Order: sequence, then structure tokens, then C-alpha cells
Amino acid sequence: MKIGCDQVKTRPPVFAQILREQGKLTQERLDEALRRQVNERKFLGEVLCETTPLNAADIARALGLQQFLDLG
Repeated sequence: MKIGCDQVKTRPPVFAQILREQGKLTQERLDEALRRQVNERKFLGEVLCETTPLNAADIARALGLQQFLDLG
């Protein structure tokens, strides 16, 4: 499914998997956030900040780890 110029993937992004492995995000909350992301046409991190106890710093740290893992 396309949203603007981006395509929504069927598999969650790596940063969401990192948050799950850290115990900061449940699969149920991730699934709900992914549904809302499609319906509301927002970034997943934005939806997670709105619907879970996560904040922008949590998302930024997970994105930083994702980038580190992509480089390695």
C-alpha cells in the first residue's frame, strides 16, 4: 500500500523490532500502531508516541541502533 511517496511494508521496521526486544513495545501495541499508521497517514514513530508510553527519545535511540545495525 502506498502512502504519499512511501510504501507501507507488511513487516515492521527494524526500529520497532528493537523496541520489542527491549521490552518497550508489545506486539499488540505495534499491530495497532501499524493499523493507525495506514489509516492516519503518519510516521510509525509518531503514532507510537501518541498511543504508547514511548517518547521521541525512545524512538530516536531505536532508530540510532537500527542505523548502527544497517552499517555493520
